[in-house]
Amino acid sequence: MIVKDLRRTGSRVSGTIYWETAAKEPFDAFISIGEASEEAWLGRRVSHPFLIAVLLPAMRHGEKRIRVDNEPVDPFLLEQIRSVMALAHAWWGGEDGHYQPVEIEAELADHAEPKSDRVAASFLTGGWTRSQRSELIA
Repeated sequence: MIVKDLRRTGSRVSGTIYWETAAKEPFDAFISIGEASEEAWLGRRVSHPFLIAVLLPAMRHGEKRIRVDNEPVDPFLLEQIRSVMALAHAWWGGEDGHYQPVEIEAELADHAEPKSDRVAASFLTGGWTRSQRSELIA
């Protein structure tokens, strides 16, 4: 998978996602933040939200790598993404070959992004595993 043509327009960052292994068409994607000006993105790497957004779909559909063009990636983020890939593989990987870790190809930034006074978010499903659902049905 290749993330290309990252661009900023006001409070929106957009780019094009190209599949390499999966037989899928390229598509344009965007991430928009609530603030109405481009100032919100100043000093921020626009590759980060795209790398995070494409990680699980790339693993699910058997992509071998994720390449981010023309935008450095925070070394701390890259380290954490490796942990996420290991966890996703442990949870959902199996004999069908889905959720295999992928190679991340990107220029490494020379330093981590500075901490912000903004809050962080987590995505937790709170859902049931396949085995729990089958036990409930049985």
